[in-house]
Amino acid sequence: MKTSRMATALISLGLMGLEAGSLKDFVENATVDGFGRVKYTHTEGEDGYGRGYQILFKPEVTSGDVAGFSFTGGIFFSTGSAAPDGNATDDSIGGSRGFKFNNQLDWFSVSKMYVTKKFDNEKTTIKLGIMEINTPLNTTSAYGDRGIGASLENKSIEGMKFYISLYDSWMTDNLMLQTTNSAIPDVSPSGATKSVYAFQGVGNNLLIAGWSGDFGSVGVKDLHGTFYYAYANKLFDAMIFGDLGYTFSFGDFKLDVMGQIGYTEMFKTPDFYSKSPILDGYFTTRIHGLGENVEYAKNRGVYNLRLGFNYKDYSGDVGYLGSFGEGYGAMLDNKGAFKYGGVLWNAVLAGGMMGIGWTGTGGIKDTDLILAYTTHNYKINKFKIGLDFVYVGGHNRIGYMKKGSDKIAGTAADRGEVVVGKTNHTRNADIFEISPKIAYQFTKNFSVDFVISQILGDMQITRGVLTMLYNF
Repeated sequence: MKTSRMATALISLGLMGLEAGSLKDFVENATVDGFGRVKYTHTEGEDGYGRGYQILFKPEVTSGDVAGFSFTGGIFFSTGSAAPDGNATDDSIGGSRGFKFNNQLDWFSVSKMYVTKKFDNEKTTIKLGIMEINTPLNTTSAYGDRGIGASLENKSIEGMKFYISLYDSWMTDNLMLQTTNSAIPDVSPSGATKSVYAFQGVGNNLLIAGWSGDFGSVGVKDLHGTFYYAYANKLFDAMIFGDLGYTFSFGDFKLDVMGQIGYTEMFKTPDFYSKSPILDGYFTTRIHGLGENVEYAKNRGVYNLRLGFNYKDYSGDVGYLGSFGEGYGAMLDNKGAFKYGGVLWNAVLAGGMMGIGWTGTGGIKDTDLILAYTTHNYKINKFKIGLDFVYVGGHNRIGYMKKGSDKIAGTAADRGEVVVGKTNHTRNADIFEISPKIAYQFTKNFSVDFVISQILGDMQITRGVLTMLYNF
């Protein structure tokens, strides 16, 4: 796909639109979007320790609309980890003059730059440039998943959205963080050795197409669904997410019955088209971030059966998530659009090594996942309190923090378990999570929330997370 030529053509059309329109409207009608977030995390327990900050600043500006054209540009600043492992905050500031690059988690860069063309009569929007990949395949980490390409969205049928995108080069947060955690050595001409962190994009062209919405246009508004399909050239033949649900209303009480499914079928000999020394040979010689001498799962599947309920200011659900195929790593990130409970069980380690991400431990052959959950939330004025209960089992290869890995390292090799990044081990674990939450909405844009998650059973850790969020 000749992305640069397409971008030049569309930008030229946009400039022609500016000549016909008003540059004043283009500037004065600009809008600001995005968020700023500060998070403090503290982990304690028999199997884990770490404390640290994560600071994200992600503003974006979209110009005014002239002749249907607009331009969007955004920056991204990130420092720190959402799951510090053995870290302390003693030297987090990075010097007296500002933050410095310490590892792959720290970034300051242009995050997006694309042109949008709207066709109001057709209710169609086209984007071309560098943009976020934001689909039900990767809902939870969309702010860090990007691609260079084009997307089209159409809403010509009431209540429904049709979507298609094609990316020439792309990368996801989960894949980048996971692979760079296992940097390979680089020997310089002087004979010195250093770690190499490769941040190049994935060169396998990525196609994503899908539909979501309700069936109100045919008189069944309470029936809603989603179906998305992705194809990555010579990487995976199909990545599918689908759900179907129906909402029953009984006065103030609503009951939502939903089934969800995810599935990924790998290419027969998958490999990354990238110059990255880490991604090269990922599926044949090593699976970085998952360990050595392991096989990848050629097909992975996950299903979720959920009952959601809502009564006035109370909402909750109960459900069961299981897996099928050779593994359970079926989505682009560690959750996708799956609705299930729990805060910590799929985020003990950073970088998407856990959960249902396709490059996580669920991508190893002969793994499976059992998840039973129930969540409860109640809103009282500006307060919102919640409680999650979760059981996780199966041949799941749960990843341990460094402290817990030291405890199980002696027998890990005997059990054939995977070593993650040479410091974190995995094991099949039966665990329980209890996560009480409280949030306060100070203003429409600013909120503070606190969650303390306790994991019991084969892993024992407690993690408290305080988050301050401002949406522009």
